Amino acid sequence: MTVGKPIGLLVADADRNFTDQFTEYLRKTYHPFVLLGVVTDGPSVVRACERQQPDILLLDLVLPEYDGLAVLEQLKERTFLDRTKLVIHTALYDESVVTRCVTNYRVAYFAAKPLQLSLLLARLREVARGELPAGVGDEMVRGVRQLEEAAMDHLTRLGIPAHYKGYQYLKDAIRLTVVSPELLSPITKRLYRIVAERHATSPDRVERSIRHAIETACTRGNLEFLQALFSYSVDRERGKPSNSLFIARLADKIRVESR
Repeated sequence: MTVGKPIGLLVADADRNFTDQFTEYLRKTYHPFVLLGVVTDGPSVVRACERQQPDILLLDLVLPEYDGLAVLEQLKERTFLDRTKLVIHTALYDESVVTRCVTNYRVAYFAAKPLQLSLLLARLREVARGELPAGVGDEMVRGVRQLEEAAMDHLTRLGIPAHYKGYQYLKDAIRLTVVSPELLSPITKRLYRIVAERHATSPDRVERSIRHAIETACTRGNLEFLQALFSYSVDRERGKPSNSLFIARLADKIRVESR
């Protein structure tokens, strides 16, 4: 991309709420980008890249018809990745997904969704200017691994069995909340939906499974650790923390410990 010229940005995301907020934020904020368009499904991403030839593609991996990983493979086959820089912004991620994207598709930056719009735009600017430090891919992989391990360690200490679905949902919910605390408001409309998409289930099932896991921790788990975590007496029959409070406290603890 030529220095001083507008930078073509293509957004590929099926989440209308996010794309509306992001395009409005771009409209109101000074930046070097020209928004080439917003596409909402896998085939449209490939067609738009062929037609528009964007300098940067902001891509969610959760797309209809075929997902973002399939899109990346097609872009690689068509050599579009030789000229287009990739920024992934998605809730569909774990260590293996981040590693695959960074290693196989030369992803410039991998952001846990949703990243604050100001931070997302800052990362896009850095990618456009080529200012991301060497080894950023390895740092992204390590960051995801560390958050997962911290969440798993605390959930295990609390006595929540790893085979519970609620354990897996809590692990993702906590990890997402560490990065984006605003997800907890309102929890049912955003966080549950993102976790549900990742596990191909419904937000209601995510909520119920998390509730069951928390109740297990309160009735059969490590009550001493639970009380220390919440700084008050947790009764085995009453006083069970809400889902949002439970997730928020664990996310806060991990955030403090990671500093």
